Amino acid sequence: MKGFLGTFPGRVVCFGVAALVILVSGANAIADLRTPREVALPSVPYTQTGHFDYSVSLKPSTLYGSAPLPDPDAVAVVDDVEPEDEEEEEEEIRHVFFRSLIDEFDMTFTYDLDVDEPLASTDIEAEVVVYATDPKVWEKDVLRFFNTQRSLPLVLDYILEEDTVENRVEDIEEDINISAGNVEYRIDGIVKVRAETVGGQVIEDTYVHSIELEIDNQQIELHEPLAYSEQVNNAPVGWAHTSRFDYDVFLKSNELFDEPVLRSSGLPVAEPEEEPVLPAETAPMQVLGPGHTYFPNLIHHVDGEFAFAFKCDSTVSDLQHDVGVTVNIVNEDTWEKTLSLVPRQTENGDFVVTFPIDLSYYKAVIDAIGEETGVRGGTHALGITATVRTTGTTGLGRINESFSQTMQCSLEKASFSVDDETLSQTVEAEVGGGTVPNEAAPPGGWRTPWLIGVAIGGLGLAYLVWREMRLRTALLSPAEVEAAGIAKKYRDMVVAVRGLPAIVEGDRIVSLRDVADLAKIADDSVKPMLHCSTNGTHSYVVLDGPIRYEYVISSVDAEQK
Repeated sequence: MKGFLGTFPGRVVCFGVAALVILVSGANAIADLRTPREVALPSVPYTQTGHFDYSVSLKPSTLYGSAPLPDPDAVAVVDDVEPEDEEEEEEEIRHVFFRSLIDEFDMTFTYDLDVDEPLASTDIEAEVVVYATDPKVWEKDVLRFFNTQRSLPLVLDYILEEDTVENRVEDIEEDINISAGNVEYRIDGIVKVRAETVGGQVIEDTYVHSIELEIDNQQIELHEPLAYSEQVNNAPVGWAHTSRFDYDVFLKSNELFDEPVLRSSGLPVAEPEEEPVLPAETAPMQVLGPGHTYFPNLIHHVDGEFAFAFKCDSTVSDLQHDVGVTVNIVNEDTWEKTLSLVPRQTENGDFVVTFPIDLSYYKAVIDAIGEETGVRGGTHALGITATVRTTGTTGLGRINESFSQTMQCSLEKASFSVDDETLSQTVEAEVGGGTVPNEAAPPGGWRTPWLIGVAIGGLGLAYLVWREMRLRTALLSPAEVEAAGIAKKYRDMVVAVRGLPAIVEGDRIVSLRDVADLAKIADDSVKPMLHCSTNGTHSYVVLDGPIRYEYVISSVDAEQK
């Protein structure tokens, strides 16, 4: 083998074999690495959406009031009144107040929204603006009041300061140097609504309710309509705006009125005959939606509901939902008790389940457990949890998914509240998916042999390169080897020439025993080292004026070294 590697054809053949082993093994190893061992299966996404809602029905109370908003259908809108209807027009209710008797003029703007579908969320911005107008000259808002809510109905309380209104009008007249003969006033209730139904329909609308206001030196008068409604038919969902301006006019002590407060709800109704007043037990019950703190003493009952929607990008057969609702009462991590609100039942498709939230019963349970355990009082957390087990079949597999959502409530001795952030929840998942072995991938275990082949070929090629370098070095004479070392070490100082300058009379020749000494002289004198090779003898010369420093390598000297 050594004889074969010693020949040029032998070395070429060995180099070719090593390179071929590296190429073949490397190509197969790369192909094996790029081929995935597993492939992904297709999948179908689906979403589960749960939404809690609740309404609190109140007993008659001073805090919230017992007068509901008027029925939108009962609000009459009269256009183009004919002359024969003048008598009916004169029967319009007049809301007139004497300024000398007014202590404080409080007003309330109430707004509600009735939608064909249950609402999942609401965002309401309300603004009451009092405008002063000099017809055909100027118009300016002189009072503004704001309120925002995420629940219905919206209530905005404000004080009508007639003196402030007149002062701002006088300031405007002074600025423009024009005195108005007759300033007109109006009050605008402006509502911007953004809501979303359980079915995903988005409602965005702006609603305006305007009433005229008269202010003079002796009296203030509000004009109808104090109650107003507007129907919007926007397929696939319609809705109705309803609003009302109410007032509480607090009076100074006087001989004209027996009552100290004049309220809009207490004014007589312009009807031919008086309707009988309903007893308190049969009066319409006021209902509050989410977004409030409620007082158990004022609560008549609380109704809750849970709506569930399932959406899948593929057809689902045999779709069923097994649903149940429970309430978990927790006393500050001391004890807890779970009660059933809705027994387990099966629903097909999207559904809504209703249930009562019986605060009186929960308080009775809390008191009974307190008597038994001796742990009384404190804050109690109510967790109303809906659990849904969904099953069905798709083209890619079977759906068997659990969904759980908890509406967090707090029940204290004098208040009840709900964390509205827990009312809605959406969970996304998928059916199918996963991975399976790739049948196109090479059999397991073949990656390692190919890598071993690359390693063996690389080692063989490295050995051949090393041997070739050793062989080339062995073929050089000692003088050539030393000359090659000098050329490498002092390459920045050595200049190869074809012949050295002739020696003239007077030149002094200094022969050196070590090329390092010659290199030092060249560096100190900033002269090049001239190199000339003749018949195997290498001469290195540094010329410094008449002095000639030289270092000579002959074959005999190199062999002795």
